[in-house]
Amino acid sequence: MIEGCLSQVVLLTLHFTARPGHLLNYKNQRLLAGIVFFVLAAMLIAVIGLLRQARWSQRFLSYLDMQLLGSSHRLFFIQGVLLVAGVFLFECFLLTYLAFPLLTRPLFFWASLTSFQAWLVLRIAYKDTYREQPSLAASIRSKWNGLLPVQRKVFVILAVMGVFYFLAFIPTNMLPDRNGQFTLLGDEQVIYPDVVKIFAPQPNFRSAVQNILGTWPWWYGYPYLPISASVLIIPRLIFGTQFAANIDLNIGLMRQFVSVFPMVLAIMLAVYLVTRFKSVLISTSIFVFFLLVPGIVKISIHFWHPDSIIILLILLTIYFIQKDDLHFGRYFYLAALTCGLATGLKLFGLFFVLAIAGYLVAGVLLKKLTFKKSVLAGAGFILVMIITIVITGPSLMAPYITKVALASWLDQQQKILVGPSGVDTTGLYNTNLPNWLKYFGFHYMKGYSLQ
Repeated sequence: MIEGCLSQVVLLTLHFTARPGHLLNYKNQRLLAGIVFFVLAAMLIAVIGLLRQARWSQRFLSYLDMQLLGSSHRLFFIQGVLLVAGVFLFECFLLTYLAFPLLTRPLFFWASLTSFQAWLVLRIAYKDTYREQPSLAASIRSKWNGLLPVQRKVFVILAVMGVFYFLAFIPTNMLPDRNGQFTLLGDEQVIYPDVVKIFAPQPNFRSAVQNILGTWPWWYGYPYLPISASVLIIPRLIFGTQFAANIDLNIGLMRQFVSVFPMVLAIMLAVYLVTRFKSVLISTSIFVFFLLVPGIVKISIHFWHPDSIIILLILLTIYFIQKDDLHFGRYFYLAALTCGLATGLKLFGLFFVLAIAGYLVAGVLLKKLTFKKSVLAGAGFILVMIITIVITGPSLMAPYITKVALASWLDQQQKILVGPSGVDTTGLYNTNLPNWLKYFGFHYMKGYSLQ
């Protein structure tokens, strides 16, 4: 609350233009700030007065223990909510440099800081509870030891094969061809400048926020930008501001870690979903078969693209739904998270609409939950998806950026539905079943296999 009062003092010193933030008129902003300041001050005095009384402070601490450590075990859930809220509010603070009212800047910063501080206070206050929980390393060891010997053997074999598969694409993805030329596909040529420019030095904080959040052209969803850019952090640190000139290295790294690596993980997960790693021969055979499918090999060569990540997210969604097994617990909402991320990247998560609806209906028919709870679970699933989309694409909260993203999406949908404008000499975008089967035959199986 002290920080809240200070934020109001900062607010009173700010100078406003006629319509900063493009949303509100601030004719009476100082009056509003003054009212909020006195409300926070009064609340601070009241809280301090109550906590100074031993009876009230003891009653408050007992109530807090009962709520956090009682039968509902809300501590870890609330800790998670505080972290998510802190990140969301900090993103809102950043968006005050793009579209949100300037009036809200100190408020969002204060609220974000308060969320993180509350998380830290609970983490310290309940340190003994955390010590009782197994560490991440201990949890991994427990999961590993819980596997059957054959499952551990299959996992090691597939992991080693996956490493060799990953390494096998380095020469084609990172090195020039026999003519000394480094090949860039059309998508790579278009998107590469948009990714590397977020590392460019900016004259001030406002420009940095605008560069990171406000300039993505929405070829794909915003999460594709930080995913791709994270691969280039080390080259940026090594080569400095001139790192973008190392096109072969940067593109090669993104091809390997954005396309090849997620595909290997996705295929391993697909094999697990089918075999549960209970047969060495069957698991390795399916793994090798998928690795050598022409379409999968094709998108691993000279192809920096989000499709591999989307396939991994889709399989993770299926895995979490299987893991949930009609309990509608944390795995159900983890499925919502991965489904939301797939939607934020390329809208593919929307294909789960009927699947999740059917899953909820199955829960009702099998008497795993009531109709009312199924509606609440469905609403919770949608809410987690929306939160994931917003937090991983914060600039969508800026109205003018949302319009740009929507226009780009509608244009792509138009091309998918009716094909691109102009003459398509390759026939690649023809929208008919015979054309689709032709390319399906090129990359996956011949047409006679479908007869």
